[in-house]
Amino acid sequence: MIKQNKVEWYEENTIPFNCLKSGDLRDFFEKFQPSDFIHCAALANTGICQKDPELGKKINIDPILPLLNLCFEFGCRFHFCSSDQVFSGKKKGHYSELDPSDPINEYGKQKAAAEKIIHEAVLKGESIAAPAF
Repeated sequence: MIKQNKVEWYEENTIPFNCLKSGDLRDFFEKFQPSDFIHCAALANTGICQKDPELGKKINIDPILPLLNLCFEFGCRFHFCSSDQVFSGKKKGHYSELDPSDPINEYGKQKAAAEKIIHEAVLKGESIAAPAF
């Protein structure tokens, strides 16, 4: 966890939480008061996302807005770990965060949808910092 620009590891005080349960998230934010939240949780198995898009959505998309709202409420910067799967790979050369997404599989579509939620929240002023990709 990052707190006041210092990485801290809480072993004794760590509380496991499920990002799908809003109560667990709130408990985490109340207990640790992080200055930054790095969201890395994902169902990254492209085959499972393709076969069960609802499960992928539940894990890859649904927690984004509640997490953003908690970060805004607690004055915490939100950082999102996306994926190169948001791009098809058809572009010649390297991609950047400014390139439009063109995913070719369900996982990439879900990560692109999560990015869109984040960008819209930032543009509406619902988050206090731009996400880091």
